[in-house]
Amino acid sequence: MAVRLRIAITKVLANAKELESPRNNYLIRTGKQLINKISENEQAAESFDKFCANLYAKLESLCDSCRDERSCSLAKGKLWCLFHMVCTCEIPEIWDNLFMELGISCEDQLLPQSVSQEIFEKVIVKHFSRLSGSPSTSTPVIQEVITLSKDELNVLQYVGGYVPHALLKRYKRFGKKYENLFECLKEMAVVGETDHLFEYTKEWISKVDRGGLFPLNNMTFLLFTELEKQVRGLLSRHMLKMHHSSDTFKNEVIKKTCDNEDVQFQWSLVCQCIDKEEDACWLLTKIVTLYVTIRGFSIAASWMESYKQEKKRSTKKSVELRKHLA
Repeated sequence: MAVRLRIAITKVLANAKELESPRNNYLIRTGKQLINKISENEQAAESFDKFCANLYAKLESLCDSCRDERSCSLAKGKLWCLFHMVCTCEIPEIWDNLFMELGISCEDQLLPQSVSQEIFEKVIVKHFSRLSGSPSTSTPVIQEVITLSKDELNVLQYVGGYVPHALLKRYKRFGKKYENLFECLKEMAVVGETDHLFEYTKEWISKVDRGGLFPLNNMTFLLFTELEKQVRGLLSRHMLKMHHSSDTFKNEVIKKTCDNEDVQFQWSLVCQCIDKEEDACWLLTKIVTLYVTIRGFSIAASWMESYKQEKKRSTKKSVELRKHLA
């Protein structure tokens, strides 16, 4: 346990170095101080071992409360809700006890939050792997819980915020006809009590924001995280197939994304202010359509660039082979 947690701390520190900020610099200093303490002092190492056991016990106990859930997506949603709840009091208390024993001052919760989330992601993978009875490297269930990198999450905050902002501007002229839909789109930016838990994903937009960006709350950010996973997978697979038209291809991706269990679950949390189910479905389709359009352009551009680079390499090999034969 202690080894896995040290690896998690090292990974968090490496991610923090990529985006310089006062909070990240403080995180790095605190993390290095913690690693030095437990590496050089035997008593500190023992305290760290006890801390690891307590932290893992708390995180694994969350999984026990979801064993009766039949749906993987519902179980995942419940697990993350429970995790965010314990992140407000119980987990910070476990970390504070460790810092107190080691004599380390930690005024910012970014390091404990980031490391705890890194560990919890591994706990979830292990939990679903055990339920499926398959190795954690090859089961379809595990593919659903693969997370995005820190850089990708930072970009997702920007792209995801553009979607409700654009839809608000587009349908504003229709007035009362879409009044409850406007409220849903506006609430996507309403910050809740625990929305600081995803603060590490807002480092990039905090640097480029000049007052016009649309910030996302926790529930909406989790919705766009699921959308990104589904769209990325579907676009990559479907671009390899032959289609009669681009519209057919795009509509197929949109429909499969909207019908996905994980997307439906996260959307049900976001659209609670919409009374009619058909209105909620209509708005989700509009959100997914715009998101697929945005991501389709970037993924297509990435594929084209990869194709060009591969073609250059193959051409260079061909020329070198001809020179060698000559």
